[in-house]
Amino acid sequence: MLLNQYINGHDNDVALKCTHGSITYRALLSAVENLASWITNHNAERVGIAFDNSFAWVIADLACQQADVCCVPVPLFFSTSQQEHVLNESQCHFLLTNRGGELSEWSESPTVIDCENGIVAHS
Repeated sequence: MLLNQYINGHDNDVALKCTHGSITYRALLSAVENLASWITNHNAERVGIAFDNSFAWVIADLACQQADVCCVPVPLFFSTSQQEHVLNESQCHFLLTNRGGELSEWSESPTVIDCENGIVAHS
């Protein structure tokens, strides 16, 4: 993975920084590997991600790349019907988000994994 090239000897350097904190390369790689493993173990081929710009978005995107699955961004500024259309047409198996309560009420949705609150809602 491309991230490994930056880690060599720089494990504790800051990889990402925002107003709410920072994350080191070691922590980023660990989170990416854990999520990629989960995605692979659940045999997903397409994974939707619906986050604000955040560490979670970066981790989910990189994990999908590492797991070699299609990552489908679901913009939070889309209307509910637009978001539902994206997920239905892309046939996502899972939706990773931090807004599970808002997104799990769709009539035909993938399994929603709320990464922040531990909510899993099955379609």
